[in-house]
Amino acid sequence: YSAPNLAKEMHVGHLRSTIIGDAVARVLEHLGNTVIRQNHIGDWGTQFGMLLTQFTETGANSTELSDLEAFYRTAAARFRDDPGFAERARAAVVKLQSGDDATRERWQRFIDTSLSHCEAVYALLGVGLTREHLRAESAYNDMLQPVVEALREKGLLQESDGALCVFLDEFKGKDGSPLPLIVQKTGGGFLYATTDLAAIRYRNDALHADRVLYFVDARQALHFRQVFAAARVAGFARPGLQREHCSFGSMLGSDGKPFKSRSGDTVKLVELLEEAQRRAASLLAERGDLDEASRAAVARAVGIGAVKYADLSKHRTNDYIFDWEQMLSFEGNTAPYLQYACTRIHSIFRRAGVVPASLAPGGRERPLVAEERVLALQLARFDETLDSVARESLPHYLCTYLYELSGNFMKFYEHCPVLDGDAQTVIDGLRDEGFIRPHIDVDAEQLLGYLEPFVEPARYEEFQFTRAWLRGQFNRINDIRDPDFVVGMKLNLPPSYALIHRVWLGGGHGSHAVDPVTGLSRAEHDRRLAVEHHATIHHAGTARQGHTSVVVFL
Repeated sequence: YSAPNLAKEMHVGHLRSTIIGDAVARVLEHLGNTVIRQNHIGDWGTQFGMLLTQFTETGANSTELSDLEAFYRTAAARFRDDPGFAERARAAVVKLQSGDDATRERWQRFIDTSLSHCEAVYALLGVGLTREHLRAESAYNDMLQPVVEALREKGLLQESDGALCVFLDEFKGKDGSPLPLIVQKTGGGFLYATTDLAAIRYRNDALHADRVLYFVDARQALHFRQVFAAARVAGFARPGLQREHCSFGSMLGSDGKPFKSRSGDTVKLVELLEEAQRRAASLLAERGDLDEASRAAVARAVGIGAVKYADLSKHRTNDYIFDWEQMLSFEGNTAPYLQYACTRIHSIFRRAGVVPASLAPGGRERPLVAEERVLALQLARFDETLDSVARESLPHYLCTYLYELSGNFMKFYEHCPVLDGDAQTVIDGLRDEGFIRPHIDVDAEQLLGYLEPFVEPARYEEFQFTRAWLRGQFNRINDIRDPDFVVGMKLNLPPSYALIHRVWLGGGHGSHAVDPVTGLSRAEHDRRLAVEHHATIHHAGTARQGHTSVVVFL
């Protein structure tokens, strides 16, 4: 992921690959996977002959190279307009590829300067890519000819207009003609496809990878499909090696076209990130409680966070409109909204004098109110969400989860004062709000024993949480002075009025299904419950194999 072309500075087009790849890598690592990050930088080819010639003939210094974009434009103009310069540039490429020491030394100086630009951007973004993660195009240079020879030995190469190509039946143009995957040009030069095939071979043979993720924009979809297919047919990748093109859409301007500056030029990524910090700082300008250093730190967190989250919160494959006002808003699914929620959480700990890491799980001293329970169940979905992100390489799942979690926390914060009041005050408040119900004798262990075997796997964490809570409440019933206290529990129903009384174990659907424990039909069972509790019986819904939860509404 990231994979900038070192001939130029990173621009806004590099943002998505860099931060999406970084986010997925972090999640995979958190889940215990061994993650090998590879930054497939572009550091080879004709354009570097052009730049090296400009570098040599102008005696470019560090000041001139501080703006790589301007340096590249100047060199490109000379290459286009000066045939002599173009010829010398091509000769420089030959020297570079043949290992000429002087040319390689100048090339390395240029690469180091360009990498320093990238590292500044990575530092701003908080992305963990370093030089140890580099696996440049040049690293595969000695592997390219062996790739061509291996394809030849497999009988996969055909000559077409002087170029060597792989033709596979599964790839055809609109007119039905086969589409070529060119691996060697007429003059003997290699292409991106050759390098990508060599990279697959390396990752299979040397790294022994199980899964390889490519975070490259959607326009390269056909290229990767052809490369993956050719690698499979050539035997460069063992059958168990997963190769996934994690494509992404484009970042667009307000006009719906690729994001550009007002003058129509490509926007440097570092300039975009600096602008984000300036805009965030202007929002904080009226805050008199921050010193200059603190305001700068907060502006960086808010500004950079806003840019990253605005991107990561969108489905990876979709295009999106870049909108400063929307991404810096404290309302809606934005980084500032989540940061505000996080600040509130930390303020509770700070005011209470509590260090979060010092907290240990403990038994509850009162029943959960609606806002607490919704918040707790959302927290229980965290691992499930991470698994989805890791499986599908879609960070927006985690963003959506965090946004919902923040919303649930905000409701909890508004309805549940956690720093004042005592337990009895809380219980009295619950009774006044209708959360406490008349007591019904229920065998908690029987209820829990019935419930567990029929919980759907996707909801098991929710069940585990609810079960622990329910058991704790039943154990405390005798300690609560109010004889009318009852414990309510929810699965798919609002906790303020729903009580699961038991779980129906009938083996079939319909009112005549018989419970093997009581020998009663469901209809008769419901009738007796209704008479006993003067209540209306409803069914919460049918789970697999006809096992139905019977819910008593009081």
